[in-house]
Amino acid sequence: MEVDHYAILGLPSGVQGTKLSLQEIKKAYESKALKLHPDKTHMNFQRLQNSYEILKDTKTRKACDDRVRAKHEEVLLREKMRKKRELAEEKAQEEEERKNVKMRAEMKKKNEPEVDTDLDFILNVTLVLLVSLGIFN
Repeated sequence: MEVDHYAILGLPSGVQGTKLSLQEIKKAYESKALKLHPDKTHMNFQRLQNSYEILKDTKTRKACDDRVRAKHEEVLLREKMRKKRELAEEKAQEEEERKNVKMRAEMKKKNEPEVDTDLDFILNVTLVLLVSLGIFN
């Protein structure tokens, strides 16, 4: 399990922590150290001191910050991939629904009687009768 040294010092975690100055880290350490000092019988003082030692050294802090940034980028990449996958699934569902609607329409059309042809015939006969009777010009 990876230790969040910034959180132990009561500072912002993640990418925000990587932007803090050494003075801000030192101030947070001193504040926490007063509360957690072993003379006050607190067990977390060792963790606090260890995190401060890591963050005050330029090389170890850079390594810690690099891990924080890499983890942050990995989370962003996973989220981007998840959204892309969800979008692809949504498009596939929409396409499947379009196919189903089209198939149902084609089946309905096949099952309907050909009323249009009969109706056209009746209208033509009616029109001929109306014209021959002189009712319609």
